[in-house]
Amino acid sequence: MQIAGLYARYSIDKQKETSIEDQLRRCRDIAAKHGYAVDETLVFFDAAITGKAEGIAKRAGYSALLKAWDEHRFDVLIVDEVSRLARDGGELNALQERIKRSGVRFISADGQDSMHDGWELVYDIKGAIGKAYLKELRHRTIRGMHGQLVRGYMVGYPPFGYDSVREKNAAGAEIGTAWRINEERAALVKSMYAMRRAGKSYAAIAEWLTSKGVAIPRKPRNTEFGGFWRATTVRQLLGNAVYKGLFIWNGSAFARAKAIKEHRELKTEEFKREHLRVIDDETWTVCNTGQVSRTRRGGGKHPFAGLISCGRCGAALTVSQQQGNPADQARLGCARCQQAYRARYIKKGPPYISAAGVRALLLHAFGHVVSGSLAEEFRARLRTRQSADTELGLAALRTELNQANFACRELTRKFSALSSQNPYLESQLDKKVAERHQLQQRVDELEAGRAQRDTARIHAQLDADIGKWLAKLLSPCAPPEWARAVLSRVFPRIVVRKKSSRLVTLFEVTMVLGQVFAQASDTSTLDEGEVTLQFKVTSSAARPTRWTVDLV
Repeated sequence: MQIAGLYARYSIDKQKETSIEDQLRRCRDIAAKHGYAVDETLVFFDAAITGKAEGIAKRAGYSALLKAWDEHRFDVLIVDEVSRLARDGGELNALQERIKRSGVRFISADGQDSMHDGWELVYDIKGAIGKAYLKELRHRTIRGMHGQLVRGYMVGYPPFGYDSVREKNAAGAEIGTAWRINEERAALVKSMYAMRRAGKSYAAIAEWLTSKGVAIPRKPRNTEFGGFWRATTVRQLLGNAVYKGLFIWNGSAFARAKAIKEHRELKTEEFKREHLRVIDDETWTVCNTGQVSRTRRGGGKHPFAGLISCGRCGAALTVSQQQGNPADQARLGCARCQQAYRARYIKKGPPYISAAGVRALLLHAFGHVVSGSLAEEFRARLRTRQSADTELGLAALRTELNQANFACRELTRKFSALSSQNPYLESQLDKKVAERHQLQQRVDELEAGRAQRDTARIHAQLDADIGKWLAKLLSPCAPPEWARAVLSRVFPRIVVRKKSSRLVTLFEVTMVLGQVFAQASDTSTLDEGEVTLQFKVTSSAARPTRWTVDLV
């Protein structure tokens, strides 16, 4: 009597454990009908695993089936339907070739039989139907998730600091998922942002969380060492826009990677969730740009580490400091240019810059800008902003918002009436929607009392003691990570243009004056305007070294 092998599977989109039992029952009926014996050791199944390509490696039952097939342990393979074996086109083709090559008969409960003429055509059609089903299912799932976001609900697993709550209607039926702030974990999130803003590296924050025994956001795959925080986990967490009250559809790294893999354009969309805000916009921006450290990671034991760029190759200068020596005795050099010089790729080695010379440069730059006409112009702009008629500005913004709303409705109506795609009209609609979103944000900020908050900040910045703050910033006792973070925000760019002689170095310095007043008053920035200046730093030949800084 010939032996039959059976296989069953249900996928993650059909969470029915009885499905396996039902499939195998039909397979046994077919085996009995054709006179095949069923060996229980040749009954294979996989539960709650997709039939797509990414799920094949996880299907232990499918792997065991293929192994038994290679060992010629059964004469016929029986399944409920072709899609139970696979939904991936490549895998289905490989299975078809395996059936032809091995001589094993293939039967499915939905009418497939490799003993019939033309079975390959039916097999291909069934496979194509399964593939089309997956595409349609994906479309419906995405459409449903997007619809939930439009209705104000949330999708996906909540990030660290939030809890997920299923909401129900009056009849008791589930209508959507909402996120709620977990106050205990949200406090930890705020601490993480504060540490990052103060210059702490991702690794240092991860070490702090692990030392406090804080559970990681996701269960670890490898539980041999238990769960512990990693620098990458902290970086990804701090980069989540939901902490500033903004959910970005298709904004995750996973979505971007998948779009690149599938060679398709990824469109993002923003959904405001102000009730989920944990930190302010500026803190989020500071922690996710080069305003903490040029390397984006932080770390380093010197306040100038990574702060200055090489004018030849653009790399950040590294700091060489002997243990126990003062910070001003350190030297800064370009490791990339040094490697190129050693490889004889460039003829002249990179110059070294004294940390004491950099400190003199910064003191002069602060003194020139803060005590000069530029500072008076900045203070005048603050006073003008303070006396501006905010209510008139709000009325004008509301008018613009109403016009943008009308334009969006008109473009949407035209787009919906089209029988075919119109890329130009679609781009115009996207542009107008983005414009409307920005106007709505500005109106919301003003209506929420931003003008009053601005007034308090303006007073604080006008009264700030710049000299006292500067002495603290450049003090040898200042924590290097904090000093580096502040200097990175105040000076977006410090470039060594060239060393014209052994004693003379030319620098190009870009400074954000608004950051000086904001940092000195411990308030958020009101003006991000930049000024770029050229300085010549000269050291004396005699010791002790005297530094002279001149504006070029």
